[in-house]
Amino acid sequence: MSRVLITAGGSGIGYAMAEAFSNAGHEVWITDIDQAAVSAAPWRGSVVNAAHEADVAALFQDIAAEWGGLDVLCA
Repeated sequence: MSRVLITAGGSGIGYAMAEAFSNAGHEVWITDIDQAAVSAAPWRGSVVNAAHEADVAALFQDIAAEWGGLDVLCA
């Protein structure tokens, strides 16, 4: 089982990718700038603006603390 991070995973292609990885048995973490989309998703998620370095740094700290790292990044 892989640990997968998908940016912009709150809707559209990102959501479809998250769903596919999850259905295949992988752990999924999504990010999006839309709080409602992140909250509604069935996976671990964070509100992150990928254009803000501090947001991304905090995200990777959270991932390291919770998962110990990543296997797959879809950005």
